[in-house]
Amino acid sequence: MSKKAYVVSVSIVAALGGLLFGFDTAIIAGATRFLKDQFQLNAFGEGLAVSIVLVGCMAGALAAGAASDRLGRRKFLLVSAVLFFVSSLGCAVPRNLGQFLVFRFVGGLAIGSVSIVSPLYISEIAPAAIRGALVSVNQMAIVSGILISYFVSWILVGAGPSNWRWMFATGAAPAIVFFILVLGVPESPRWLMKQKREEEALAVLNKVNEPAAATAEAAAIGDALGLEEGKLGELLKPGCRTALLVGSVPVAPADALAAV
Repeated sequence: MSKKAYVVSVSIVAALGGLLFGFDTAIIAGATRFLKDQFQLNAFGEGLAVSIVLVGCMAGALAAGAASDRLGRRKFLLVSAVLFFVSSLGCAVPRNLGQFLVFRFVGGLAIGSVSIVSPLYISEIAPAAIRGALVSVNQMAIVSGILISYFVSWILVGAGPSNWRWMFATGAAPAIVFFILVLGVPESPRWLMKQKREEEALAVLNKVNEPAAATAEAAAIGDALGLEEGKLGELLKPGCRTALLVGSVPVAPADALAAV
């Protein structure tokens, strides 16, 4: 296998996290009506069942950076795969709304985690020349996961009273595949350099770059890590405040603005 083919295959494995992101986020769309009938939900209960995943997403995204710095990108992707698996099966077998909410929250943790770590891992292992293209694979995987969830819901809609359970349970299969494939990918070279494991980092870089480029990339990573002394409070300094505000404020869709 060529170096380019190798890094593309590794990036696709990481992007499977994005596919699970899309699938797990959107599968609720096909299941909501049946879930509402199963648990006799009022409007509040229905809204809670749908939105609890977003609470988990926020928690997962907030924790992902620090957790992946501690565990490593690869290990954290494995943890995310386990969370997806537990959530898929847990959401398929609840006996009451409370149990469903717990497992749906776990799914949100997984979604928030891979939303950070999958593209981060790809960006840290991909050579600079194709880094942008490979990171975009993760976005394609997300929308593909959404599309697949719609097809799964359509196929299972006539599967009887337990159809919504099967909709959630189908997410366990790609979670298992994701876990197994992540076992075969290397750790992020940038994370290895940060842990002072330079020889291992260089070995990974040599798998995706020519020797001279790998050595140069390792040196560049070392230089960049040496400059990482920033603190959270620096985001509020004059040079960063405006950019932080622009990036953080949600923008309403154009059709919503036109209706105002």
